[in-house]
Amino acid sequence: MACIVDNFGYGPACGLLDSIESAAGSYDWHFFSTGQALSLLARCMPRASLTDLNPRDRGVWTRLLASLAPEPEPIVVVSYPALVAFLLRHGRMVVHIDQLAWMWKAEEGLPELSSTARAALTQVVQWYFGASPIHGYCGTEVRPILPLGIAEIPGAEPDPSQVLLAFGGMAVAGVSNGSDSYALWITDQVLKALDQTLNDARVVAVGGSPTFIAAARTRHPGVTFLAGLPRREYLALLAASGHQILTPGLASIYEADALRLAPLFLPGLHKSMLLQSADLLERGYERTSEWGWQRSLVAAIRHESEEQMLVELARQIQASLLDPSAASALVERVSDYLLEEAGPPLSLNVPKGLPTSQEAVELRLSLSSMVAG
Repeated sequence: MACIVDNFGYGPACGLLDSIESAAGSYDWHFFSTGQALSLLARCMPRASLTDLNPRDRGVWTRLLASLAPEPEPIVVVSYPALVAFLLRHGRMVVHIDQLAWMWKAEEGLPELSSTARAALTQVVQWYFGASPIHGYCGTEVRPILPLGIAEIPGAEPDPSQVLLAFGGMAVAGVSNGSDSYALWITDQVLKALDQTLNDARVVAVGGSPTFIAAARTRHPGVTFLAGLPRREYLALLAASGHQILTPGLASIYEADALRLAPLFLPGLHKSMLLQSADLLERGYERTSEWGWQRSLVAAIRHESEEQMLVELARQIQASLLDPSAASALVERVSDYLLEEAGPPLSLNVPKGLPTSQEAVELRLSLSSMVAG
């Protein structure tokens, strides 16, 4: 079963791993991805076949198409409408696990499809906690995409002396080291805040690119830096840490909600993170950090495509990384979080009647297997 996963942080890879959890032992899996996403997939499903290929490079799509198994087996794609449209135009069946349906602009979403293409498409659309509408999407809306039984994941009592700094995969638009400077800067400010507050704390940093991890270990030899962990191992660490400092990726937000945690969310790195931060603040979750310029740009970020915003957001963030006042503001924000009493946990009030992504994906794949058989 072919699965195509963008290397855009760990979010798409985690969404795939969680969605196919029920069906993992029923198929021979073949993952097409690159960078941190491919490494995480290989670590979590070591029996799967792997092809190192960057789906962000549209120049490889024809080669990708030629590499796929013949019909009638469907192809699983994660949060990538343009690639879904390409595959449908070439007569393939697609299961589209879309974590970001709420965010796509009209030009980023699926074009008008023929009746034949619509019949070949199954969309599994993740519920979103914010007010942004899911426009023009047909499909099955599902609960936040998380491992089965996440609330029962075993773990020790939270250790108040342990601080988890979690970055996710940190690739940006397929570029594995695209956020190294951001991750190093964040690490520096978090450690400054710890020196001023909990200087005997044990810090564990998880995620980021291999080049970030190598540079960070050299710069901060007293800190434990780990590459991507298997899903349940990471979630047990998350639950067992007395303090959690997280980037505002959607998977991290939904994990914290499911585990009833009250983490501090860092300033975001790209469009989805920034909008998710804005929507957390709109819901009244106060442990959400912002860039000084963020509120003035939210409307523009919301109304421009992800691709159009990449350069502008990179420019704004790079300027902040060089701004002493931005560093001071983040050190103060982290220090306040580390010293304050535990606040109420994140509570997103997920609708109870929605199915899980595991149920929706397993049903579609089993129907395809019956037809093929």
